[in-house]
Amino acid sequence: IDTPWVKDGSAFAHILYRGLSGTILVNGKRYASYMSPYGDELSDKEVFDIIYYVQHTLNDLPIDETFTPESVKLIRELATNKPTIRGQRGLDALLNDSVNGQ
Repeated sequence: IDTPWVKDGSAFAHILYRGLSGTILVNGKRYASYMSPYGDELSDKEVFDIIYYVQHTLNDLPIDETFTPESVKLIRELATNKPTIRGQRGLDALLNDSVNGQ
């Protein structure tokens, strides 16, 4: 999926930890749905492995050497007690926040 939220590992991790609801635009198509947060069900390694698989196995994106399992652990800490990401504005905010501390 050629979207900035898949390409940006930090944003992707926030989505997995916090969930997503509302209307979003993906490759020119609108989607309105809900994705549950997986922070309580998945370990940091599992989140990293999912992101790696989607980015590199499914989408053949270049490997970002700066995005590591340690990055995912930090993102979990930042995402803890944060609300579900709401719609397109919430997704855009993830990309606009320089440290993805949304």
